[in-house]
Amino acid sequence: PAPLRPDRKESIGWLVAQPGPGVVIVDGYNLGFQLAGRRDPAGGRARAVMAADHLRRGARGPWRIIVVFDSALGAVDELLPGPVEIRYTAEAGGADREIAELARSLEGARVVLSNDREVREAAERCGALALWSDAVAEWEGSR
Repeated sequence: PAPLRPDRKESIGWLVAQPGPGVVIVDGYNLGFQLAGRRDPAGGRARAVMAADHLRRGARGPWRIIVVFDSALGAVDELLPGPVEIRYTAEAGGADREIAELARSLEGARVVLSNDREVREAAERCGALALWSDAVAEWEGSR
């Protein structure tokens, strides 16, 4: 949203202030590695889900939050069910393809969070707003 930059925490502040409803689709490992580093995939998954839940709890409106992870092994049992939807995909194209499909198929306001340029551009082609994982990491650090 102009004049906000999509890679800054202010864009996340703007997002949580929106009345919704809508859906936020999170590129899970992209955000997790931003928050926890690449050497700790399990920690990254946990941190990504925790940040997504912070978005959900801080949101003014009823935002559905979906976190999508790549997984050649299928679902991982370490994350318990909760108010944040977690999806694992082992299909061709992985999480990137799943995120684009969600952005295309879901109705209403859609926001995709990823630092991956191709993911953001695919989301925007589907009519979704694309913000950067950097913005979430900065927003998390300022809470």
